[in-house]
Amino acid sequence: MEQTDLLRHTLDALERVAIPYMLVGSFASTAYGEPRLDKISAKEKEAMTTQVTATVVDGVFKPDQPLPLPNQTRVKLTVEPIEDWSPAKAIAAWEALTARLRERPIHGGGVRYTRDELHERR
Repeated sequence: MEQTDLLRHTLDALERVAIPYMLVGSFASTAYGEPRLDKISAKEKEAMTTQVTATVVDGVFKPDQPLPLPNQTRVKLTVEPIEDWSPAKAIAAWEALTARLRERPIHGGGVRYTRDELHERR
């Protein structure tokens, strides 16, 4: 039996008897992880090349739109100031970003247990 088959069998059994569970460690990484960019071919990397605008805030680049990259991905930047920047455009970009986050919030979407439920004491 493959490791993924064993995991699926175990999770099915837990769900049948309504036992709450949480995937952690390498199991969670395997189930929900993003592929590493060092395992992507040069052709795929070239297809991922894109140009984005960003604002520098306290020395940190803040992209004006979400990027389709896994967290902690290293990228090469070419910095070129944009002359037509304005506070109104910055506000519009921020509103677009917050609207996108309202549409697609960043959370697991699963059951949220309280501290007492996670650390049940008997």
